[in-house]
Amino acid sequence: MGYSRQQMNVQELSVAYRQIGNAVAQLHTIHFSAFGELTIEGDVRGSLSFIAALQARAQCSIKIARLRALFLSVLNEHKAYIVDPFVKTTN
Repeated sequence: MGYSRQQMNVQELSVAYRQIGNAVAQLHTIHFSAFGELTIEGDVRGSLSFIAALQARAQCSIKIARLRALFLSVLNEHKAYIVDPFVKTTN
């Protein structure tokens, strides 16, 4: 059984936070070929662009219709300024 935070001393907390930080850093190194929802196997369902995936996510997660419409209109209006991380640029 694990310790609760209240039962840990300063050194134990430091070690625990370092372990959490290392785990999160490792998660940030995972690369996917596209944006979208993950399947149970960890693959990306569909092959959406960054903007399309963001629009789809907003449709599902922003419950208040007025706020969803506002978000989507602002996104659409400013999409030229949003960089798709999968698009390679040349210098």
